[in-house]
Amino acid sequence: MSHATGHNGSDLQPDENREKPLGAPMEPLPLQGVNSGFFGMALKNYSFAYPLFLILLTGLVYVNSLQFPFVWDDTVFISQNSHLQKTSHISEYFTESFCKGAAKECAFYRPLMSLSYLGDFLIYGKHPLGFHLTNVILHMGAVLLFYGVSLKLFQRPRASLIAGLLFAVHPVHSESVAFVAARTDPLASISLFISFFCFDRYLRSWGIFRMVPFFLSLLFFGLGLLTKEMVITLPLMLLLYDVMFVRLWNGWKDFLFRWPTYFPFGVVILFYFKIRHQALGYGLTQDLKWNELGIRLATVPALIWDYFRLQIIPYPLMIFHERPTLFGSPWAGIFWGMIFLFLFLLFLYRLFPFSKVGVFGGIWFLVTLLPILNIIPIPWPTVVERFSYIPSFGFVLMIGVAGNYLMNHLPLPPLNIGKRGWVKMFVGVLMIFSVLTVMRNRVWSDEILIWKDTVNKSPHFALGHMNLGLTYHERGELQEAESAYQKALTLTSSSPKLLHNFGRLYQDTGRPEKAFNLYQRLAAQGDAFPETYLNMAILFEEKKEPDQAVHFYEKALEKDPGYFKAHLRLGRLLEYQKNLEGALAHYREAIGIFPMRYKVYFDIAEVLRLLGRFNEAGEAFSQFIRRVPADQKGSKEYAYAQMRVNEILNKQP
Repeated sequence: MSHATGHNGSDLQPDENREKPLGAPMEPLPLQGVNSGFFGMALKNYSFAYPLFLILLTGLVYVNSLQFPFVWDDTVFISQNSHLQKTSHISEYFTESFCKGAAKECAFYRPLMSLSYLGDFLIYGKHPLGFHLTNVILHMGAVLLFYGVSLKLFQRPRASLIAGLLFAVHPVHSESVAFVAARTDPLASISLFISFFCFDRYLRSWGIFRMVPFFLSLLFFGLGLLTKEMVITLPLMLLLYDVMFVRLWNGWKDFLFRWPTYFPFGVVILFYFKIRHQALGYGLTQDLKWNELGIRLATVPALIWDYFRLQIIPYPLMIFHERPTLFGSPWAGIFWGMIFLFLFLLFLYRLFPFSKVGVFGGIWFLVTLLPILNIIPIPWPTVVERFSYIPSFGFVLMIGVAGNYLMNHLPLPPLNIGKRGWVKMFVGVLMIFSVLTVMRNRVWSDEILIWKDTVNKSPHFALGHMNLGLTYHERGELQEAESAYQKALTLTSSSPKLLHNFGRLYQDTGRPEKAFNLYQRLAAQGDAFPETYLNMAILFEEKKEPDQAVHFYEKALEKDPGYFKAHLRLGRLLEYQKNLEGALAHYREAIGIFPMRYKVYFDIAEVLRLLGRFNEAGEAFSQFIRRVPADQKGSKEYAYAQMRVNEILNKQP
C-alpha cells in the first residue's frame, strides 16, 4: 500500500504551517501577544529556547524534592532492597518480581526500573539526593520527548509548547517525580515516545533501511513494557495515528494491508506475558474475579471522570482517593460518570472534522487509562494520581490545541479577550500549577505528612487512618498509632490488614491476649496472613509452649512456602528442641530464599557441627567468613567461625 501522507488534522487554526504536509520543514511560529522582554525573546526561536525553557521550569518546580529522604515504599522496596545494590543480581530482575529482593510479594514485573535503581546505587550509594535527582531528570526527559515528538508529528509549535509546559508543572504529577518509588511513570514514558517517534519514521521512510526505525520502535516498546504495564496500549495509539495522519483509512479492507505492520507488536506482547508469567506465576492477575466483572465495568465511567477532573482541577491531591471522590453515593458517581463519558465521546465526534490532533489527544487519554480502570482487577484503591502520568499527555495535547485555536481566532465573542489576555491567563494558570506542585512536593518529604494529608482531606477514608497508624507504629509512637488504628476501626471493622496491624500493636505494647484474640479472629475468618501465623507462633514461644509455636510456624509456611523469616525462626526453635535435621532443612530453605543473609550460614554450620558432619560444617563456616562485611569482622561470631574452621582443618589427616 502506498504511503500517502495524510492531512495534518488540526484545522482549528489558520497559521502558516497549516497547509504543509507532515514532515515538511516549518518556519518558526512565535507566540503572538508575548513580544517583549526576556520571556518574549526566548519564545521567538522555539527550536532552541523552548526546550531550554521547559528544562528550567521543570527544574525550578521540582528542585525542592532533591532534599527529601526515602519515604514509605522507597524504604521498603528500594533503600533496603539488597538485590538493587549489586550487579550480581541483574539476572534476577528478569526472572523475579520487583519486590523479591525486599522479601515481599507484589504484582510488579519491572526489570528496567530495577536497573535504574541499580545505577543510582552504583553512582550515589544510599544517598537519597541522587535518586531524587534521577527522578527529576527522567521527568525532564519525558517532557522534552513529549514536546519534541508532538511538534514533529503534528507540526503545531504553539500547541506543543502549551502542552509541554502544562505537563511539566501539573500538580497531579508530583507523586511520579517527588516519590522515588514512582519513577516508573516518567521512565516508561521515555521508552514510549522513542518508540512512537521511530514508528513514525518507519511509516514515512522508503528503501532498504526503513526497517531500522521499525525494529527500534519494537525494541523501545518492549523496554517500555519492562518498565510499566500501561505501555501495552501503545500499539492501539500507533494504529490510530497511522489511520488518522499517515495512511488514511480506506475501509475495513485496510486490515489486510496493515496487519503485517502491527503483528510484531502482538508478538512482543505475547513474549512479555510469557516472561512475566514465569517471574510472577501468572500473566495478567492472579484472579480475574469474573463474578464481579459487571460492577467493575459499571464503575469505569466514574473512574474516567475522576481522572479527567484531576487534570482540570487538581484538588484534592492525595496518595489514594476514595471511590468515587466527589459523590456521597457510589451509584451517583456511576450515573454521573456515564453522562460524562457520553458527553466526552460526543465532543470528540463533533471535534473530528475540525481538529484530528485534538481528537487524538482525547482518545489517547481514554485508551491509556484502560489498564488502570479496574476492568482487570487491581489490588489498590481505584484512583491513584501517579497512574494518570501517561494518560495526561493526551489531555494536555487537547489543551494545547484549544489554546492554539483561541490565539488564532481572537477576539472570540462573547468574551472578546485579545491574544495578550489569553497569554496572561495561560501564564497565570502556569504559575498557579507551579506553586501547587511545589507545595504538593513537600508532602513527600515525610511519611507522617503523607498520611496526615490524606486523612485531613478525606477523614472517612479508613485506609488513610490505618496507614497513618502503621507509620506511627513503625516509628515507635505507639499511643498515636493506637489512636489512628481506633479511628480506622470505627470506619471499617472488617479489614484483615487493619486487624492484623492492631494485633501487632497489642503484641508490641505487652497485651498478648488481645493480640492473640485478633489473630484468632482472622484465622477463623480465613483472612490470616503468613505474618499473622508467625506472630501467633512468637506469642506461643514467649509463653514457653514450643509445640504450639511449631504448629503456627508451619501454618505460616503453608500460606507462604517462601517466607524467609518463618523458615529461620522455625529452624532456630527446632534447633533449641534438638531436632537438628529439621532445623538444618529450614535453614537451608531460608538461605535458598535469601542468599545474602550471611548469618544463616553460621546457623547451618553450627547445626552440621552438632550433627558430627565436620567437613560440611567447615565449608559452611568458611562461606560465613567469606560473606561477613568488613565492619563485622570483629564480631564474636566471626572469631568463633575462624576458630572452628582451624579446628576442623587441624583434625584433617
